[in-house]
Amino acid sequence: MGAHFHSAHFTHVGKVRAKNEDAVLSLGPENIWVIADGMGGYEYGEIASRMVIEAIQHQIFSGSLEERVAMIKDALYRVNHHLSQEKTLSQSAVIGSTVCLLIAFQGHIACLWAGDSRCYLYRRNRLYQVSRDHSQRLNGRSVLTRAIGMGSKLNIEHCILAVQNDDTFLLTTDGLHNALTAKTIQASMSSDSPIKGSEKLKTKALQTEASDNLSAIMIKVTP
Repeated sequence: MGAHFHSAHFTHVGKVRAKNEDAVLSLGPENIWVIADGMGGYEYGEIASRMVIEAIQHQIFSGSLEERVAMIKDALYRVNHHLSQEKTLSQSAVIGSTVCLLIAFQGHIACLWAGDSRCYLYRRNRLYQVSRDHSQRLNGRSVLTRAIGMGSKLNIEHCILAVQNDDTFLLTTDGLHNALTAKTIQASMSSDSPIKGSEKLKTKALQTEASDNLSAIMIKVTP
């Protein structure tokens, strides 16, 4: 299938946070899109999410989709090792980042993730959550169980899908998807262009309390 991918993205500090610890990467020619949500306060979260982005940005990809997935995992495992060591040296409670990314190759797309940043798929008028949050509810709060930098051992999940014409994918950090209903997300993803869709998402999110950073990448597939 000769699929073409069109994307649009945004990242916004939101209404409450003093700093934006989210980071996004959109590499159209390589068909790679990455979203990361840093944790750690001060500058640590910002540094962690940027390290995730740069690890993918500087990777040279070759081979099959499965081989490219393995290259991404190796790059992220190196970041995890570095951040885990940094956390020990600084005695900080957390220095880390979630990650959710897509890489497309030869009619298929792979989704990789660690943490609660999400990937959605809008296909044939239905919304699917492709990724599965690595988090659990504790005392009424959502607590991460997995992320880059949280520990010396890390398992990055991934899945591979066959791409269909008119598919729309969405990567979001938790600040965005926690602020919006699934109905609102689906309505935005049904827009006829990723630019219009991402603008709708941003506008709707900023109409809420927007207590966290807001970031998204929307990708549409055309013949």
